[in-house]
Amino acid sequence: MKHPIGRNEKLVVTLVVDALLAPASLFLSYLFLKDLFEVPASNFWALLPLSSVFLVTAFFTTGVYRTVVRYAGSMFFIKTIVCSFVISGLLATVALSSVYGESQGGFPRTIFVLYAIILSVGTACSRLAARCFFDRQSPIGRTNAIIYGAGSAGYQLYSSLRYGGDYAPVAFVDDNPLTRGRAIHSLKVYPIDKLQKLIDTKKVKTVLLAMPSIDHEKRMAIIKKLQGFGVSIKTTPNLSDIISGKANLSDLHNISVVDLMSRPAVEANEEMAHQCVDGKSVLVTGAGGSIGSELCRQIIKRSPKKIILFEMTESSLFYIEQELISRVKKQEESVEIVAVLGSILDTNRVKEIIARYKVDSVFHAAAYKHVPMLENNPVEGVRNNVLGTKSIAEAAVWGKVSSLVVVSTDKAVRPTNLMGATKRFAELIVQSITKSSPVTSTCMVRFGNVLGSSGSVVPTFKEQIKNGGPITVTDPEITRYFMTIPEASQLVLQAGAMAKESEIFVLDMGESVKIYDLAKRMIELSGHSVLDKHNPEGDIEIVFTGLRPGEKMYEELSLVDKLEKTKHPKISRSVESPQQDTDIMALTTKLDAALSTRDDDQVIQLVCEAVPEYTSSLKPV
Repeated sequence: MKHPIGRNEKLVVTLVVDALLAPASLFLSYLFLKDLFEVPASNFWALLPLSSVFLVTAFFTTGVYRTVVRYAGSMFFIKTIVCSFVISGLLATVALSSVYGESQGGFPRTIFVLYAIILSVGTACSRLAARCFFDRQSPIGRTNAIIYGAGSAGYQLYSSLRYGGDYAPVAFVDDNPLTRGRAIHSLKVYPIDKLQKLIDTKKVKTVLLAMPSIDHEKRMAIIKKLQGFGVSIKTTPNLSDIISGKANLSDLHNISVVDLMSRPAVEANEEMAHQCVDGKSVLVTGAGGSIGSELCRQIIKRSPKKIILFEMTESSLFYIEQELISRVKKQEESVEIVAVLGSILDTNRVKEIIARYKVDSVFHAAAYKHVPMLENNPVEGVRNNVLGTKSIAEAAVWGKVSSLVVVSTDKAVRPTNLMGATKRFAELIVQSITKSSPVTSTCMVRFGNVLGSSGSVVPTFKEQIKNGGPITVTDPEITRYFMTIPEASQLVLQAGAMAKESEIFVLDMGESVKIYDLAKRMIELSGHSVLDKHNPEGDIEIVFTGLRPGEKMYEELSLVDKLEKTKHPKISRSVESPQQDTDIMALTTKLDAALSTRDDDQVIQLVCEAVPEYTSSLKPV
């Protein structure tokens, strides 16, 4: 993205202009005053080349030529004016010396005052003209863009894009009537009803949304309005990320389905968020997963004494460890980070870690969670999700851990698939093991799908769109609850502060979303159109494949109709009647034996007994 004139060439041109401008300004001064004074022409001509030498020397000495004109501020122009007056004073000294003195009919002093004014105006105007020229030049490869938002954020975004980047701003658009008719750096501010005309006449392909401080509802309304114009939409980071230093205003990113589906941010109750973490030794199982890794990020913010990352996948463990080390350095806090390779099925290993690092709080996020995967591999799913959770609960009680928070799922409610059944079985086991513990406060936290996680439809749809489609949806009426990973993890952290005796907490998931509508939004956000009977010229088709084995049309969050409120507006308590502890533990003992002897039919049967509302049609693998 280079301009046709290189830096050295620009310097040569500037030197030539200044070398001509200095004598030209002096000559103009002479012309204005020649009728008022008798000035010997021979003396005047001798000063012209001297003025060029003085000006070029002064600008080199003061660093004027080192300044990039396109980024020059007011001090640069003040410097050129000061230099002009100094040069005029030097010429006056020479002209009024014994060689050119007034005794020989020399120059009147008024010429040099006028010369200083003309020269300072000339040098400043020549550079302003150069700036205007380069401002109008758009480097090759830049995309014409409109900035939506004519406030301070829009101004700063324009300033950052003015001389570089992938986008060339051509206009501002703002729905505030007070901004209409204004201009920012010669770019006019237009009302929203002029947007389509601007897109057509200025060949705009992208709209840059520069309104980081507006509330969530207004932001969503603007985005939906812009979607109808068939242009790519990019946005600046939100205000909280800019203030915290996570992002710069110029860090533009595509509008994603996460932006559209995320809800207004709720300020965390920091007292609750700190309670299980601040100054404590915290263990996170499944630390390399989507929920586990975000839990680690949230925990690191709240000053733990140490954090133990427990993960069975080496690469995932390495990446989250390195990320947290980097975050701790930026926070300039002393947090010990311990990366532990291990399986939650190894109870002795878990106990060893709890004892060695004197663990105070455990967040159990390790689980197999892909519904189709567990339908095809039921026995391993049962082993990991049920016995693994049993191992964690037993180790926590044995180690007298003060807080145990188990990440569960909405699929545990009246499950129709094995994944949900194993999570419900695990909930019952945790309640049985920890109920009588006088030390360990325990809770299970249920929530629905998280946007962008490895088990979410969002990355699947992204890949299908990238490959040109089609997008596969099981049923046009199927619905799911969604929330962002940071929101879910932050609420899990706060739920831990309310844990007492094996309670089940349910996160507020908002309104459920039709998966078909989600697919349509993602197609449109990618700049494509939906191919269907109403639009046969569309780009990407949505194909319905039918419900998969064990898949529900809609998800539930609780076995009871009414949830109890808690002191957190986004967290409710589900009061459910657990099965008899002796029954659950007896079934768990039988399950352990069946798994050790590979009695796969018995394994599935025991899961059905533990979770009576679940009926399996699986063939064990």
